[in-house]
Amino acid sequence: MPLWGLVHWACVRGDLRAQNAVRSAAEFLLVHRLLCRKRDGDLIVPKWVGPINKVHYPIRYYDVLNARVVMAELGLARDRRCQGALDLLEGKRLSDGTFTAM
Repeated sequence: MPLWGLVHWACVRGDLRAQNAVRSAAEFLLVHRLLCRKRDGDLIVPKWVGPINKVHYPIRYYDVLNARVVMAELGLARDRRCQGALDLLEGKRLSDGTFTAM
């Protein structure tokens, strides 16, 4: 996810434009609750990647795990708008505490 790279660039370089772009992109994702269309609240269905409600490992695509990792790195993991993605991720946990990855 490009935002992940931008987060690291902004941190390493201290670039104010990059930091502003990170804040703007993070707010965009939060408004969409990380995974949903703003219009109707349904999960987004990108045509260029597998389902975002699945866990992909290693992380190569935007999905529920990737979204949560990026928000955690931004210090936004506890934002209430991330809760639905966390609930979705926790619902995928197997009985032994692990996850099935695609």
